[in-house]
Amino acid sequence: MAVIVDGVLYSDESQVPHRKLSLWWPLQAVIDLFWKVFGVVMLFLQGIFAPGSSSAYRPSSNRSRKGGGGWGGDNGGGPNGRGPRSVGRPQMGDMKGLEGIAKMRAMGASASAIHTGELKLSASESRKVVNIHLNRPSKLNALTLDQVSCINSWVGEWMLSDSPPTVVVTGEGQRAFCAGGDVARMADEGNSGWNLRWFATEFQMNHRIHTYPSNWVSLWNGIVMGGGVGLSLYGTHRIAAENTIFSMPETGIGFVPDIGASYFLSRLKSPGLGLYLGLTGARLNGVDLLKHGLATHYMDSYKMDQLRSDLMACEGEVDKVLDAACSVDLEDVHQDPLLSADTLQQIERFFGPGHHSSLMDIIAALEAQKDTNPFAEKCLNTLSRKCPTSCAVWYALHDKALREQSSLGDCLAREYLMGASITHVDNYNFKEGVRFTLFDKGKGMPPDYTPAKISKVDPEQVEDILAGYDKVEPVEF
Repeated sequence: MAVIVDGVLYSDESQVPHRKLSLWWPLQAVIDLFWKVFGVVMLFLQGIFAPGSSSAYRPSSNRSRKGGGGWGGDNGGGPNGRGPRSVGRPQMGDMKGLEGIAKMRAMGASASAIHTGELKLSASESRKVVNIHLNRPSKLNALTLDQVSCINSWVGEWMLSDSPPTVVVTGEGQRAFCAGGDVARMADEGNSGWNLRWFATEFQMNHRIHTYPSNWVSLWNGIVMGGGVGLSLYGTHRIAAENTIFSMPETGIGFVPDIGASYFLSRLKSPGLGLYLGLTGARLNGVDLLKHGLATHYMDSYKMDQLRSDLMACEGEVDKVLDAACSVDLEDVHQDPLLSADTLQQIERFFGPGHHSSLMDIIAALEAQKDTNPFAEKCLNTLSRKCPTSCAVWYALHDKALREQSSLGDCLAREYLMGASITHVDNYNFKEGVRFTLFDKGKGMPPDYTPAKISKVDPEQVEDILAGYDKVEPVEF
C-alpha cells in the first residue's frame, strides 16, 4: 500500500527516507530549516500587512469546536473531530516547538506560493477565523501544486489544534472562485511522477476538508470547477451568487471528473443528474446549486466582499452572519435556473437509475429519440465532442459509487488510480484533449481520441484504467 508523508507519495513505508541513512542529511536539514524559517517569516509579515487582519494564525486556547461535517454528512467530521483515514494524517508529535501554520511540514515545496503572493493567509484578531485567499486572477485562480501542498499542510495542523479556526476561502476578483487545477502542467509532466504527487496531495486535502471539525466557508464568486469544487464542496457552507458557474468539464479534455465527484454527484437527490453533469460537463448557476443542495446559501455577488469582512469579524459565529446576509429559500432568489423543470425531467428520463444498465443503453435511447426530441439531439451532439473513454470511465465510477454507496475515501482511492492511469500510464487521450482545449483554444485540429466512438470503448480497458493498469500502487484516504 502506497503512503503519503508530508505531501510526498511513496510506494510503501519502507521507501520513506530516513535522514540518518544518508550522508547528506545534515545539508538537507539546513535546507529544510531555511525554507521553514523563510515560510514562517513570510506568513508573519503577510499577516501583519494583510488588510483586516493582525497576524498569521496561532491557535487560541479555547477548546470549543463548532460546525463541521463535510458535504453529504454521513461520514463527515462534525463534533466528533474524526480525522482522515490517510496514512499521511499528521501526528500530535508534529506540533512540538511551533504552533498552527507556523509549523508546515511541506514548506519546502509550497513556500513559493506564499512568496509570489499567489496564496494569501490572514487571520482575525482573535485567531478564531482565517481567510485562505487564492490570488491568480489571470489564471482564474486555478490551483497549483504549491498552493495545494500549503493548504493541505495548514488544514492538517489546524485539525490538531485545541480549537480549529473557522476557515473562509475566497478567490481574487469576480471572474472565478477557482477554475480547477494545473491541467497544463499535468499534461506536460506526463509520466514523470509529478501527477501522482498532485493527486495524492489534492485528494488528501479534499478528505481533510471533509473531516474538518469546524466551519469551512467558501464564497463562490464566479466560476467554480474541478479542483475548486474539491476545495469548497466538502466544507460546511458554500455561498453561491448570480455570477456563479459550476461545472465538472473533465470529459471534454480527455480526463474524468475527480476530487470525489463520483461521491457527491452520486448522492444528489437525482443521481441521474449527477451522471449527466459528469458526462456532459453541463453548467449550473447559483439558483441551480441551491436547488440541488450543492450550495447552502445564496446572495448577490456585490455583497461578497462585505460578507468576507463580516465573517472575519464574527468570532466563529458563522450561521448568525450568514442568516443575516444570505438566502436559503428558493422563493427568495430571483434568478432563472439553467436547468428548467422540463430539462430535469428529460435528464431523469434518460440518465436516471432504472432507465439504463450501461452507457450504451443511454446512447441507444437518445438515438431513438433524436429526430423528435431536441434534448436527445443536443445530448448526442454534446457527447460526440467528449472523449469516449473518459465518458465510459465516468459512467463506471458513478455507477459503482451509487450501487455501493461508497464513502468519500473509497471514491477518492478509485479516482486516484483512475487519474494516475489517464495522466501517468497511458495519457494519449488526455494530452489530445488538453492540446485542443487549452493550447489550441478549440480552434485547431479536433482531438484524435482513441477510440473515436463510445461504442468502440473496450470494457476491459475501462477496468484497467480503474485498476491503475496494475502499475500504480493504491492509496488510502
